[in-house]
Amino acid sequence: MKHYILTTALAIAITGCATTPSTSSVNNILIESTRHSPVAFHNVRVEQHANGKSIVKGDLKRISQKPVHFGHIDYQLLKNGKTIEQGKIAYGSAIKRRLTSRHSPFSIPLTHQWSPEKQQLRLRWDQAQHSGGQ
Repeated sequence: MKHYILTTALAIAITGCATTPSTSSVNNILIESTRHSPVAFHNVRVEQHANGKSIVKGDLKRISQKPVHFGHIDYQLLKNGKTIEQGKIAYGSAIKRRLTSRHSPFSIPLTHQWSPEKQQLRLRWDQAQHSGGQ
């Protein structure tokens, strides 16, 4: 009986974790992911350059053996809960060709200067094919 209860509780916990989107936040950078995401974000940061430009940099890593045929990174910059900048960066081919153990760098130039005290940055991998835009 104990074994059955433990197995059931563990199955519920795993199912609950697998179906809910997860969000991680560091220095007002939110990374949203779901259980269906074939990639994971690593080492995400915003670099400030001397010319006043802010660039989001990080790495993507394939987390399964399946190829990633399409996808892009959606980003959104918020200030006081309102979107001040958003867009998407196409990023399918590099992940598709890379070995699963290697990280693939990405870079997103922001038009607004990053202020972590006043702004929040959201990143999300979207499995859909990138069309138009940036």
